[in-house]
Amino acid sequence: MARAKKSEETKISEIESITSDDDSEITLDNAEITDSLMSGDTDVTSDMVLDEVTHNQNNIINDENEPFNEDEQKYALSYAMFTLLDGAAFRKQILTGRLTGIQRTRLGPVAVITYNGGSASGELAGSATILISAEQMGLDENAIRNRVLSKLRASGIISNNKEVDDTKKRVYDKYVNIERRAVITAMLGAKVDFIVTNIVQDLGVVTGNRAAAMEIKRRNFAPTPTNPIPNISAGYKGIARVILVSPRFLSVEFSGYVINMNPRQVSPLAVDISRDYKVGDEIRVIVSKVTENGVRLVSFENDRIDVKRKVLEYKRNDIVTCEVYFVNRFTGHYYLRLPNGCRGIAYYEKTDLRVNPTYGTKVIAEVTGYSKEVDTVRLSIRGSV
Repeated sequence: MARAKKSEETKISEIESITSDDDSEITLDNAEITDSLMSGDTDVTSDMVLDEVTHNQNNIINDENEPFNEDEQKYALSYAMFTLLDGAAFRKQILTGRLTGIQRTRLGPVAVITYNGGSASGELAGSATILISAEQMGLDENAIRNRVLSKLRASGIISNNKEVDDTKKRVYDKYVNIERRAVITAMLGAKVDFIVTNIVQDLGVVTGNRAAAMEIKRRNFAPTPTNPIPNISAGYKGIARVILVSPRFLSVEFSGYVINMNPRQVSPLAVDISRDYKVGDEIRVIVSKVTENGVRLVSFENDRIDVKRKVLEYKRNDIVTCEVYFVNRFTGHYYLRLPNGCRGIAYYEKTDLRVNPTYGTKVIAEVTGYSKEVDTVRLSIRGSV
């Protein structure tokens, strides 16, 4: 029993040692921000981030041998930028910047947003750095915490039938911050909306809140007593921002919602998400469905391209040269790009070819049929080019 307890403490100590374009604006003068988002019912609030960063910035200035006025000029916001941000904070105006970095603080990871003052180059008012705590970045906290619990249970730190107790909370919180930092790192380069919460002009410190901005934009989908019909409904066309790229789906932000789009929703044609898209891209989308929990999107191309006509250009027993653009090793399916851009699918056995097709491999295939929806050509691989 004593040995088991000792090994558990060793695990905890090992885990604890792991870590040490164009900007757009949306004015919502009458928007009321949810108190829990703006006043900070989260563990780390904008005020806490402000105190932490201001303290560090003051230490930097006081440690310098140069006169204070020169340091003040180095760190301070320009008057034009201060006026712009101060007015935006007063009106609860949603601003848009680009996620350019992450800072480590005692409070956990802090996202760094670069805001160019309403222009791509910042010539109107200069640029400013906005700091947003990970908890106010509008991340999927439930998914993050579930992943952390799964890892801790798999490593034996937490029993499967137990929740996190006080003795392991420090390890749990550290793992949560690691997971948050990983998500924010994957989002680097994405455009994000935020609301300014605090400004210290002399030190050039500005904090923001992305979760509150997303909450305001989501209200476009919700009926209210004064507006019983949602502003956005099925058929609405708009621009979605790519904030995360995965081999199987794109995570996009659209009017305050984070939505995962699979390859068929991204394009009716053959598309390799992980190679054809990157964080920061913008795609034209159509709202296909509005639900209580969010919206469903499809690419604007889905409504514009007659994919059925393109699929039926190929007849059974036709021999075509295709390009492999995705391989599913678990099911043995190879996704092929046909000459006219259509999506093809084939089941591959190692005995069929001398080489194992990978991304970009040219293969010769025979048309064997079509999918039920007539949006994919079924093929049988006959050889390599």
